[in-house]
Order: sequence, then structure tokens, then C-alpha cells
Amino acid sequence: MKYAKWFERMREYGFTEGKDFSSILTNRSGGRPAVDHQLTILMAKEICIIQRGDVGGSAKKVGLRIKELERLYGVKNGGDRKSDSIKSSLIPQSDIAKNMGIGNKDTYLQYKKLADMIPELSELVDTGVLDPYVKREGVYMKHTGVY
Repeated sequence: MKYAKWFERMREYGFTEGKDFSSILTNRSGGRPAVDHQLTILMAKEICIIQRGDVGGSAKKVGLRIKELERLYGVKNGGDRKSDSIKSSLIPQSDIAKNMGIGNKDTYLQYKKLADMIPELSELVDTGVLDPYVKREGVYMKHTGVY
């Protein structure tokens, strides 16, 4: 995929020029100038989290990505945000859910619960003994047959 198309896809997550990134014209040898972008640290971190995979991946990893995005944006209790200079572009949980393709708040909150599992349960998930999956009404565990 070409950079220009990839970057346009990333902009669909709500990033705006002048706030999250700057466009820069660069000279290329033997051709016309190209457009590059200078990203804010916050935008770069969010893209890294988004690019780790879709919501269809490991439910526990989705929960961890949600927690990390909330930490980056200073989200607490759904909307009570910290006022820190690096977090000048704070967004609510609903926008994070939308950007990750999560349809409703209940499912979003269930994914977050997986990120806070007790260590013993987390170890069973990490070793493949249990396979968590999320539905709107709760988090479920399925035994994989591995012991």
C-alpha cells in the first residue's frame, strides 16, 4: 500500500492537520516534490496501538490497547480527563470505541475488564488454557483443551 493511501486511512481516525500532524513538502531526486508528515508523539503512539491489529484479535490484547489509549488521552471514568499539556487533544471513550470499531459501550467496558484480570486467570489466558471472548453482556472464558 502506498504511503499516501495509508496516511489517508489513518486520518479517518479523526486526526487533524495542525493539531495532530503537519504536512511537509520534500524534494525527491528526479521528480516532483512529495508530501511527508510530521506527527505529534500522541498521534504516533495512537497509530502504533491501532496498527497492532483489529478488534477481532485477542480479546485481552484489545483490552490492553483500550487501557493504553485511555492512558495516553488521560481518560478516567468515561470522561473525567486530566489536564496535562501533552494531552491537549483529549477524546472520550466513545470516540476510542468508534475508532477501534467497537459498536457499543458495554462491549468496550467488557474488553477493559479483561485487561484487569487477576494474575492467575491472566496466566491461564496467556498460556492458552483459556480463551476469552467478549459479548455485550459480559466476558466469557472457553477452555481450549490445553493443560
